[in-house]
Amino acid sequence: MISDINPSLRLYKKINDTHNVRLSTNYYHQNDLLNILQSCHFTINLKLHANVISAAAGIPFITLGYRFKSFDFAHSVGLNDFIISTDSLTITKDILQMEEIINNKEPFIKKQLQSYRNLFTKKLIQPFQKNLYM
Repeated sequence: MISDINPSLRLYKKINDTHNVRLSTNYYHQNDLLNILQSCHFTINLKLHANVISAAAGIPFITLGYRFKSFDFAHSVGLNDFIISTDSLTITKDILQMEEIINNKEPFIKKQLQSYRNLFTKKLIQPFQKNLYM
């Protein structure tokens, strides 16, 4: 969404690391986006959809939380420790600390995301398997 570009651009400029940080304002087909994410170590996301896409790709993510839905989603996949409130006074320090945790626990986090993906896939197909739809 166009209104998301300016806040993302401000954050990108604040981070000021074009070698390790990528910001794209392009719209991608979901398969292309999932392929792009495979080259990422983790993502930092402001919007719920970005967190969901990262989780679907199996990529650890840091949620910049400003609405309950972002907090709820991170909790639903066991990544409640990877939420930084947007009103944090130490957001840079918080991101760097989470980056270190991701570096140390990346295999575990990816395995956890896969487990939740498997769980939710089963829950999504269950109504069709049991003919519970109309």
